[in-house]
Amino acid sequence: MKSLFYFVTRGCLGLILIALSCYSCIELGEEQVPSFEEFQWSIPEELVEEGNAFDLIKSIDEPKFINADEVDFLSDDDLVIGFQGAETIRVYPFKILDYHEIVNDEIDGSKVAITYCPLTGTSLAWSRIINGTETTFGVSGLLFNANLLPFDRATESTWSQMLGRGVRGEYNEQDLSTYPLVEMPWSQWKEVYPNSEVLSYETGFDINYDQYPLGNYRQTNSLIFNVKTFDNRLFAKERTLGVVVDSVARVYRFDLMDPDGLITVVNDTIQNQPIVVVGNQHFMVAFSAEGFERIVPVQGELPIILSDNQGNSYDLFGKAVSGPNSGERLNQPDAYMGYFFAFGAMFPAPEIFEF
Repeated sequence: MKSLFYFVTRGCLGLILIALSCYSCIELGEEQVPSFEEFQWSIPEELVEEGNAFDLIKSIDEPKFINADEVDFLSDDDLVIGFQGAETIRVYPFKILDYHEIVNDEIDGSKVAITYCPLTGTSLAWSRIINGTETTFGVSGLLFNANLLPFDRATESTWSQMLGRGVRGEYNEQDLSTYPLVEMPWSQWKEVYPNSEVLSYETGFDINYDQYPLGNYRQTNSLIFNVKTFDNRLFAKERTLGVVVDSVARVYRFDLMDPDGLITVVNDTIQNQPIVVVGNQHFMVAFSAEGFERIVPVQGELPIILSDNQGNSYDLFGKAVSGPNSGERLNQPDAYMGYFFAFGAMFPAPEIFEF
């Protein structure tokens, strides 16, 4: 998100009053304006909303976690995203990410950055190892098509969250290594993964995380920042799963899922790549279906959702939990949840899947 000073220049006074009340207690970092005169953007510069400070919105660099059964600050319908490490399941509530946008973490030896953009509703997990060098990520104060542009602290290169690649600086045009995330309401998550570790309110900042900082933003078609293309075929803030193959995007809606909560499998092909989208009324995930003669939903207790013709069963993260491929993961395309308008802005005219 932009600095609050920039919000004022955009004339969003009603939202600013809310944001000021919520953000006024954040310990702000020193303003920094790195010089990038020698670097060119690989995205249209005219679509970059210019902020004025790196790290004005503070990332969480020393996250603290509590056990799921200790959580008393989440309502059943609060959205969370989950990460599966080699042994550990960690959960990051949107209520916290709305204010910090980035969590630099280490999970079972994996150096991970959890990134979330409140404006586009998109969350992605990246490796913090780039070309063999460990780094952390921060919030740049810049936006592209209303989407978060993080920066890495090793080189101060700028990255596009939804594109997953560098867009300015030393790492321009370089792709990031990503990890799968699963988004789900808290009531379902705690049943599926009761032993999860949950990011706690003990962030080191005096913030009321129970107050959403953007007012009625999620309930309206209105945007705060400009996008190149506003796709109005669906409600702007409808949560959809976007799958991107070779810069071609297709979105999948919860309307495709069985209304009784049964696991639904959608077989599809994007750019000649076979894709399987799996979900119910609470989650959607996507995997590459290449090489499978048969892949079917498992109707039982989550987290098991799929089985294949080779006798393997897979969980929500695409990990084989039984069968000859036990311990291995299904390949995944670039896929993540987000507001519908975000996919229309970043990938013009995305297809909306229909049976």
